[in-house]
Amino acid sequence: MLKILTPSNLRANSYRILDHVLESGKPVAIKRKGRRLFIVGQAALLQASLITKDTVIHQHYPHAYWE
Repeated sequence: MLKILTPSNLRANSYRILDHVLESGKPVAIKRKGRRLFIVGQAALLQASLITKDTVIHQHYPHAYWE
């Protein structure tokens, strides 16, 4: 489950939160003015950048075809 923090939590525990993201590989969200900002480790970011909508669709629906 994604941790959602406030900016105050981030400020008070920034080093602990950064270490958690690096060690666990799990992102953390900060909710600010109704929107979310994410702290994500490099490995997760690189992996996410390789995933496209087409590859996800193809993995779940291998026989589907779109022109």
